[in-house]
Amino acid sequence: MLGHEGVGLPWSACTARHLVDHVIQSCERNPGSPLLIFDDGLVVSRETFLELCNDFGAYLAPRVRPGDRVAVAVRNRAEFMIAMIAIAANRAIMVSINPGGMPADVGHILRDSTPVLLIVEKQNVDTFQEITKGLGPLTEVICLADDEPYALPSCRSTDGPFDLRDAHCEPDDITSIFYTSGTTGRPKGCMISHTWWLRMVDVDLRLLPFGRERAMCSVPFYYADPAAYLMIALQAGGSLIAARRFSLSRYWDIVHEFDVTKIHAIASIPILLAKAPPHPLERKHQVHHATSVAVPQQFHQTLVERFGFPWIDCYGSTETGRISQIPWAMRDEMIGSGSIGFPVPGTELCILAENGSLVSPGEIGEAAVRTPGMFNGYFNQPELTAQVMRRGFYLTGDLVRQDESGALFFAGRKKDIIRRSGENISAAEVEAVLRELAGIKDAAVVPVPDVIRGEEVKAFILLGEGVDEDQVPPEMIMNHCLSRLSKYKSVRYIEYWSQEFPHTPSMRVDKNQLKAKSNAYGNVVWDVENAIFGITGPVRPAKT
Repeated sequence: MLGHEGVGLPWSACTARHLVDHVIQSCERNPGSPLLIFDDGLVVSRETFLELCNDFGAYLAPRVRPGDRVAVAVRNRAEFMIAMIAIAANRAIMVSINPGGMPADVGHILRDSTPVLLIVEKQNVDTFQEITKGLGPLTEVICLADDEPYALPSCRSTDGPFDLRDAHCEPDDITSIFYTSGTTGRPKGCMISHTWWLRMVDVDLRLLPFGRERAMCSVPFYYADPAAYLMIALQAGGSLIAARRFSLSRYWDIVHEFDVTKIHAIASIPILLAKAPPHPLERKHQVHHATSVAVPQQFHQTLVERFGFPWIDCYGSTETGRISQIPWAMRDEMIGSGSIGFPVPGTELCILAENGSLVSPGEIGEAAVRTPGMFNGYFNQPELTAQVMRRGFYLTGDLVRQDESGALFFAGRKKDIIRRSGENISAAEVEAVLRELAGIKDAAVVPVPDVIRGEEVKAFILLGEGVDEDQVPPEMIMNHCLSRLSKYKSVRYIEYWSQEFPHTPSMRVDKNQLKAKSNAYGNVVWDVENAIFGITGPVRPAKT
């Protein structure tokens, strides 16, 4: 089988024992060089970062015990990363929270994680104080001021000596809890350790070329990716270029202005870039590659040719970290293959049928994965943790297939499958076909109940800028689906959107919100069944 060759031994690219050790070693090598560079011009050097981690660590020392949770509800600003390291140095656990979350979901996370401290900003302090009323263990709410990166409290001279070098962390200590988006139920807290973070560094730097990178990550800090790329930048001697928020219109301005050399993208970002109008700076850059979760197959060649650098597809989860990736040596030959790569070194992967047996090569099944430093389970959810584990393997809920060479192909989520007249339809497959149409900016496919067939296929269609429904009529969508998919997979209902789709923190389309807001903007919903089955008569709006 093919795969990743000549990439060095495990842990050869990252030798730190724990996260705090990693930060100290890396910052002391190049103390004056920038570590965090924000798109509005704020720069935080390694020396300043280390000093501020130490200062806030000293403040926390008398206030937290090992295993205590500290909730952080902060936007993309330096104090998020500083707090994460200071919390870990005290063997406490950071609970990452969406600072713009609503009372129902944020309230669940706070009640579930029972933090002793909460870090917020002025913009959200009133909301969070209301949510946390009566939350027993919470003893203090820290509200950040405007003087970034110095807004966290410090106790350098008042509470006795504190030194990050004295941190008695263990590799298996839980450093962070990231709550899932909860698309199939209430969010659950995924507990990850020092080893999880260090493995992300080791795998990335062993599998991909690097120098003193300027790596750009434009997703929210309360998601795990930016912190992982900060740790990679530390080891590589480079910087993390952090956008305050994702902006399609400013994307290439940021890449150009800050000499970005490496891009990390997830979910809809590659599609949005590929569908956007040409930008005068989209080829005036120093980027040598991008890593992206789920590079859209039909746009892969376009992304490479238009922007002038390889797009390396990879696959992973919060529970496992990196699972698979396109080998660097195969970056050209696998353009447009649709593959999510080969399992990365150290990853054990099985593909299971419904009955738990192994499938044959080429057959679709659920990916079961075991990796070093895998998650420590779901916080306060031992039964749920047990449900997703089989003999040390994590059941991802993702459907994949593997060809004879060992290359993996994503086939959808087990819970994102539409069951129509006994046939399974992957929403991801239909979405990929819909995005091929020039006037469609994005598409999201969901099941809708049907008395006769059990479920039917509905597509939410986000039209491109300046495109209206008449330019991409239902008949065109129907005929395109029929030309590319089996008849049973074709779309039955179409709802046009002019508003941006709602997204989860990980930039995936939030289908629960889409369904809840269906027709909220006066959108027309079309039923195309007549034309699909050759019955004469016009395409008509669906009856509700």
